[in-house]
Amino acid sequence: MPLTRQLTDRVYNIEYHQFADDTQLFVSLDVLDSAQTASCLSDCTTAVRQWFLHNDLQFNLDKSDVVVLGAPQQLQSGAVPASVDVAGSILPVAQKIKSLGVIIDDHLLFDTHVNATISSCTYQTGALRHVRRVAYCSTISPRQSPAAS
Repeated sequence: MPLTRQLTDRVYNIEYHQFADDTQLFVSLDVLDSAQTASCLSDCTTAVRQWFLHNDLQFNLDKSDVVVLGAPQQLQSGAVPASVDVAGSILPVAQKIKSLGVIIDDHLLFDTHVNATISSCTYQTGALRHVRRVAYCSTISPRQSPAAS
């Protein structure tokens, strides 16, 4: 049975996205009933892990992240858990995650992503300046052919 069927046939009330070898689970967290939502997420990830094992695949907890997205007032309300049970292992709730190269922070402000992009562009621009100098020097240097020696 495909993993997508495993996720849709059961009553987890969890959305998912899959691309290549990546599966992302999304759940709406009810501030008044976060324990029920966490339990549902735990059951779902345990089922996904069992599916992986049954199909000779590995559920890599080292590449698993948990983030709770919301407004600052919601995140400071105290109802947000500090950690979540994912497939039998406790993972801390992070303030940001990276998904398909985009850094998503818990407030959805994208400041962290913008700053990381600027930093990367600055580094790459510096590298291009270095390569340009080397390429320019090598093009103006006279080359001697083996026959001329």
